[in-house]
Amino acid sequence: MDFPTPIPFRELPECDDDDLVCRIEQLYKAHAKELWRKLYAKFGHRERANDAVHEAFLRLYETGMDTVEHPLSWMYRVACNFMIDQNRREKRRGGLSPSLDWVASEESLIEVLEEAEQMRLLHDVMRTLRPPDQEILRLKYAQRLPSLDIAARLKISDGAVDMRLTRARRRLENALEDRGLGVQQML
Repeated sequence: MDFPTPIPFRELPECDDDDLVCRIEQLYKAHAKELWRKLYAKFGHRERANDAVHEAFLRLYETGMDTVEHPLSWMYRVACNFMIDQNRREKRRGGLSPSLDWVASEESLIEVLEEAEQMRLLHDVMRTLRPPDQEILRLKYAQRLPSLDIAARLKISDGAVDMRLTRARRRLENALEDRGLGVQQML
């Protein structure tokens, strides 16, 4: 299954400033997958992340883009709140615990276990790195921020970001090799 599930719509010409649907559809094309990745990384549930992305875009439509100053940040917050609310409802109803969500998904048990084991090993190795290395790797790969945004957040130059990323990746590779794991095994 491809995530986020695409919403079918036609190729659109340039949008007029007053064409809200067109602007939201273009925003969806440009940012839905990135939003889904962040939600899946944070909450670890594919289908709910997909639902949260769609919910965020629907609420943006209902609210109106012109009333929201920073649509991407606003939608991320709406989607996170949606997922938190869904988890609370699920607990109240006595539904599946988050650790058993794989039962309801289409993925096989083996794939889920392999992925979980790889993530556990990667988290263990990441914790052995220095905090600055952990931070820059998380910004780049977990949050998928571009180098310029990382530079602004860390108050360093773009070149320094590239240098720190190179060094942090090298230290991560060495730490994986020390445990007998190759980088290719983790990808």
